[in-house]
Amino acid sequence: MTIELIVIGKTDSKEIAALVELYARRVNHYCRFAVTALPDVRNTKSMTVRQQRTAEGEAILRQLADGDYVTLLDERGDTCIRGNPEDIHRNGL
Repeated sequence: MTIELIVIGKTDSKEIAALVELYARRVNHYCRFAVTALPDVRNTKSMTVRQQRTAEGEAILRQLADGDYVTLLDERGDTCIRGNPEDIHRNGL
């Protein structure tokens, strides 16, 4: 099993980066774990919040393969969506 953490944008916080690295090292003893940081969406000043979310969602969906299982969390870590990419795309990200 592989767990991949897909995030939008890199963190500027050294503390958060260190915690993610520590977590990755610990989890890798039990399963493969990877972090993929996608670039921030550009020209967000001319976008609505909904347009920005849609652009970020499309970037995430491009990273997914058939058979993947997704748990989507918001910025507070609350679960928003769970399921396979086809269902998420069909129901809207």
